[in-house]
Amino acid sequence: MARLGLSEAELRQATTDVGRLLDYLAQVQAVDLGGTGDLPPAGADDPAPLRADVPRPSLPLEAATAGTVATEAGMFSVPKVLDPASPREDP
Repeated sequence: MARLGLSEAELRQATTDVGRLLDYLAQVQAVDLGGTGDLPPAGADDPAPLRADVPRPSLPLEAATAGTVATEAGMFSVPKVLDPASPREDP
């Protein structure tokens, strides 16, 4: 916390907040989970029906790229966002 540059009042408040959080986590850890056993994954009682995993024809190229701004050699074409030659600014 020393590196955050907090004022004395902010530091006191942050210390109080962190203390309260740690107290709450101690309460959560104290919960007796004995006898609960392993729980099945969500949806295990009623799994979603799955379709057969069989090859199907793919979407035609023209349909897949119909809504794009530009294509090049049958692929999506997007403008360069960053110039690799320009220096990178680290945050």
